[in-house]
Amino acid sequence: MNTLTPVASGKIITFYSYKGGTGRTMAMANVAWILACNGKRVLVIDWDLEAPGLHRYFRPFLPDPELSDTPGLIDFFVRFWEATRVAEPPTTSSAASTRPWFYDYADLLAYAVPLDYEFPHKGELHFVGAGRQGASYASRVNWFRWDEFYEKLGGGVFLERVKEVLKAEYDYVLIDSRTGLSDTSGICTVQMPDELVVCFTLNRQSIEGAAATAWSADLQRRLSEDRPGLKIWPVPMRVELAEHDRLAAARLAAREKFAPFLWHISPNNRPKFLGSMEVLYFPYYAYEEILAPIVDRPGQANTLSEGMELLTTCLAEQNLSILKIPDGDRAKLIALYEPVAKLAAASTFRVFIGSAIQFHQASTEEAASLGEAMESAFGPNIVFWEDKVPLGTPIQPFLEGVMAHAELVFFVSAASSRFDAVGERKATPEVGLALSLGKKVIPVMVRGASQSSLPPELQGIRGITAGRGEIGSGAVDRRRFVDKVSPLMRGQTTFNFSLDPDDPNKGQFGSLDSSNGRQLAASVSASAGEWFVVDLSIVSTVPTLVLDGEVEFHLHPTFRSRVKTVKVVNGIAKLRISAWGAFTVGAVADGGATRLELDLAALPDAPKEFTSR
Repeated sequence: MNTLTPVASGKIITFYSYKGGTGRTMAMANVAWILACNGKRVLVIDWDLEAPGLHRYFRPFLPDPELSDTPGLIDFFVRFWEATRVAEPPTTSSAASTRPWFYDYADLLAYAVPLDYEFPHKGELHFVGAGRQGASYASRVNWFRWDEFYEKLGGGVFLERVKEVLKAEYDYVLIDSRTGLSDTSGICTVQMPDELVVCFTLNRQSIEGAAATAWSADLQRRLSEDRPGLKIWPVPMRVELAEHDRLAAARLAAREKFAPFLWHISPNNRPKFLGSMEVLYFPYYAYEEILAPIVDRPGQANTLSEGMELLTTCLAEQNLSILKIPDGDRAKLIALYEPVAKLAAASTFRVFIGSAIQFHQASTEEAASLGEAMESAFGPNIVFWEDKVPLGTPIQPFLEGVMAHAELVFFVSAASSRFDAVGERKATPEVGLALSLGKKVIPVMVRGASQSSLPPELQGIRGITAGRGEIGSGAVDRRRFVDKVSPLMRGQTTFNFSLDPDDPNKGQFGSLDSSNGRQLAASVSASAGEWFVVDLSIVSTVPTLVLDGEVEFHLHPTFRSRVKTVKVVNGIAKLRISAWGAFTVGAVADGGATRLELDLAALPDAPKEFTSR
């Protein structure tokens, strides 16, 4: 770029989701493909630095599919940071004194890789990955200080220049943002975009989290006279049409939460907008990172491509269509994606065992050790761990293919002062994948790890303690682990190995006494003899989420009726029981959508004679 201020005619659109597993990255990849098929110049940026995965959708068309030698976004920012550390900021020449020095470092185009595909109408699709993958990638991401980038290095001004350069070069720049609330997700949702696509699933946590982020972005981008300055497109994802009543309630909640952001939709269309934008759930795409327009034939109803085409048309504000691919060419394109997944699907692995923590050698070693122990006990080629990836096969796609077909998934977490001292226990991408696929996930804690030291995604799941010895002297650990998983491997029981046999409800109802706007509470008072009266209750903690219907209280097996069904009266479910000692109460409300758990032994005001029994 030779001009000081390039002519910015393009549009930057961020795709955001509050929770993982919504299909956000999938949606963005498909929108980018459809735009390019309609003759647009498109750039996609993987800004999900902690869990990059956008490249998977384009891997057949990338010269370096695993990004092992391709620099990307984090390398771009590190280069700028290093330039700020020189004594005299560099300039191109003395004649360029009116040109800010950082302009030479604000050109992200140097990191854009064109896809090797001939799009019609001279369309183009370029890709900027999260960064060069390898052993040093995590350290670069964790080392970069976004607060210092903004507060000390003028990051806000730098990013404005980056935006100018990109919008002058491309018709559309699509950014895949990190989930949740973080510095990078804030950059992607507030400073960078002209428009914001908020992807969410129709459950309460996803709706409320996504709406809160949209509200924050809207407030920070307000124009003069308090006019909205950021177009926000709420998009319900992975919609399943079963459970009609619960689906209707979730749709109503979404409409109420996102109504304030639909100012750019004509008043007549606002009531039906979210319904028309719903993207249906298709299980095939949960197993395959493949573009829907390659799989679906144009014009087919009730396909993922149909939903993606509608979303793209809204963002482009013009009618767009999916490229018509001849069947012979379509089969060849699909084959480019499938070899690794087919190989994984053809495997005999029933069990997946891997590390719970990113880039944690101790956990990876223990996963392999425990996998070997399971194979010794239950037979060869039953258990998968990372070393089982065939030579010459891309690791991540094969690993994900095995995950999709596994019956049981174990994630190993080992204590390590190097990680625990700084509180950095980030879950591997496989953890998020397993949870999004609804797998039976079982944390395994070794080398002194505990439930509280698991990554946050796993802390609500009851795990197995497999011993505290060091690897190499861990024969007892391996034997203990095999003994605990043996009933499950032989199909003799459900997962409750790590539970106290005297308190079998513990850990089986989510381990939380408050969830989905519901609170499980209890009070204990003395009764005749050595018995106590326990008053249990479930109430709503959110005034607008009225508790109704029936709830189930799950008691200790020593009760004659272990499950008590109670009708909700005036928004409260109450149950009075007599008990000799403490135990864990489980509760199910909202037709099964809410599961609560309360350990009566942990009640602070209960008599000591009760809690100690």
